[in-house]
Amino acid sequence: MNRIKLTEYEIELIKYLTEGFSNKQIADKMFVMTSDVKFHMTVIMRKFAVKNRTSVAIIAVVIGLVDYRKIKFLQPFLSDNENLVKMIFKRAKEEMQKLDSNENITFDRTAGREP
Repeated sequence: MNRIKLTEYEIELIKYLTEGFSNKQIADKMFVMTSDVKFHMTVIMRKFAVKNRTSVAIIAVVIGLVDYRKIKFLQPFLSDNENLVKMIFKRAKEEMQKLDSNENITFDRTAGREP
């Protein structure tokens, strides 16, 4: 079984990312160096097999880490198109569930904070 484990630290980073914070702002909020944030963002992108922060945010919604209404870059679009966005994420979750059952991929929220 392929299991993608996310630490609480990584989950916190993802939540800040979806709220539209830069690496520097996230570092300030978490009292760490910007290089630490960049390193862990790279780790998260590798775990999700994506190449950018937007994809991380989308996967975070699909796997249930954040609500799509909290993603900063979607805010301007939501006022006129919330039903469409809701439908897209619902469909993406259904597809992810198929993947999970077919390929035995799971997302595991682990306790603890990586150094």
